[in-house]
Amino acid sequence: LISILKQSNHKYKNIILLALYTGMRIGEILAITRDNVNLKENTLTIERTLTQDKNDKVILGSTTKTSKGKRSIYLSNNAVSVLKEVMQNNILNTYNLVFFDYTKNTFITPNEINCYLQRLNNKYNICPHIHTHMLRHTYATRCIEAGMSAKVLQDILGHRKFKLLWIHIQVFLK
Repeated sequence: LISILKQSNHKYKNIILLALYTGMRIGEILAITRDNVNLKENTLTIERTLTQDKNDKVILGSTTKTSKGKRSIYLSNNAVSVLKEVMQNNILNTYNLVFFDYTKNTFITPNEINCYLQRLNNKYNICPHIHTHMLRHTYATRCIEAGMSAKVLQDILGHRKFKLLWIHIQVFLK
């Protein structure tokens, strides 16, 4: 998937790469503002998420999915490279969002990213089924395989309970 994306110039490429490199929820990535990114210290502050209102309209939430979701994470060199590339562009939207659909003057939605991933999968046969949350599972699995402690990973992913983290890992270890 990474090599396919790196050969592409599609507008969703960096969103998917950032998901793979950080383990963030897709709604959290789509809610990143320029102010959340600190490239001097290679950190990213996660404080909000895209969500849906009672009419299923995508909105910018005022907080994260869970109370543990508000966090700062250190960025890998790969994640820093993605954000540097994205931040080179002028960010001129009402919400100061790093990822924004300027053509439609609206949010990029999690559903758009899932549909793009499915189109990629249909074209390149990456795996039997793919969706954005699988990128989070992949990140968690790779971190555990590399020897990261479960507690550190739990904090990075913004999980309240270790049990939820273990579910992420078990999906890929089967």
